[in-house]
Amino acid sequence: MDSFWWRLMVSIGFLGSQALLVYFFWATQQSTLQIEAVRLARELASSFYFNDQLYQRVRNSIEACQKLYKPNGGPYSHDDINKYLGFFEDLGYYQKHGLLDDEIIAHFYGAYLIEAYEYPELKDYIARLRTNARQPNAFIEFERVAVEMEKDPQFAELVKVLPTACQPAQEPAKGQ
Repeated sequence: MDSFWWRLMVSIGFLGSQALLVYFFWATQQSTLQIEAVRLARELASSFYFNDQLYQRVRNSIEACQKLYKPNGGPYSHDDINKYLGFFEDLGYYQKHGLLDDEIIAHFYGAYLIEAYEYPELKDYIARLRTNARQPNAFIEFERVAVEMEKDPQFAELVKVLPTACQPAQEPAKGQ
């Protein structure tokens, strides 16, 4: 075999091995990213559900339609409300940057995220931060990811009932 064909075969073999090396490196990186996303989701879930009692108390207050913010008659300070909303803000940030996907967020936090987003007192709190405190981007990632979650069909019924969930039950009219 002459040297041209020999060099060509060696070059093709080298390029093929380099392509395989790049592919395996990429595949390993993708696998590592998925593992880290699951690890992050589990750490966040551990904090949200078990380690931080504030999150549990605020969730329970929202589900019981209670006042939240101290100036409105609730038990939670400005820092408490910011910490709770900040958790969801972080989820939005992680999702925006590809560290968590919609499916993970929906699985672990979707309903709570939507409940917080639709809670009138929290909507008012965010609106006041944006205007009175001149923070137009306050909790913008929370809002963005909540709107995305509301489009998910698994939350359609929740989105439908939330606007009236905390309204007092109407008594039947007299004579009925």
